[in-house]
Amino acid sequence: MSIVRRFASGLVLVISAACLLAQHPVADGGGKKELRSYYLTITAHAGDSALTACANGFHMASLWEILDPSNLRYETALGRAEDDSGGGPPANAQGWVRTGFPASADGAVPGTANCSAWTSSLPGEFGTTVLLNSAWNDPPPAAMGPWLAVRHLCNDPRWVWCVEDE
Repeated sequence: MSIVRRFASGLVLVISAACLLAQHPVADGGGKKELRSYYLTITAHAGDSALTACANGFHMASLWEILDPSNLRYETALGRAEDDSGGGPPANAQGWVRTGFPASADGAVPGTANCSAWTSSLPGEFGTTVLLNSAWNDPPPAAMGPWLAVRHLCNDPRWVWCVEDE
């Protein structure tokens, strides 16, 4: 095999490895993957203050960022807990969540209402909260993964789901 061909083969391997590493979480010294943290705030906030509710290094979560909590680590030092939470999130605790939808305060459908992109706390305007389903034996009504979505008035303070910045 020529030197050029060996160099090209080696270069392809190095580039392939770099691409794989960029797509997967970095392992710590023990071989475990570093999981992104999330939590539910301890304090409640009206819709227009939800975007500033999270601790430094965290931001208000989009549902799509926390959709699969099995790939995340619940931050017990910052977040709400219940008597049987262990190291996980509380069940049946509703928190504001970003929807990825254009600014809207129409409360007809959870998932579209977002307190006008989290700038409103006016009475009669709505935002979306999500909670982990605690009724394990019931068929899920309109569930998104393990989450149930509920609409709430923007002036009705709720906790906020936060996720670690990347």
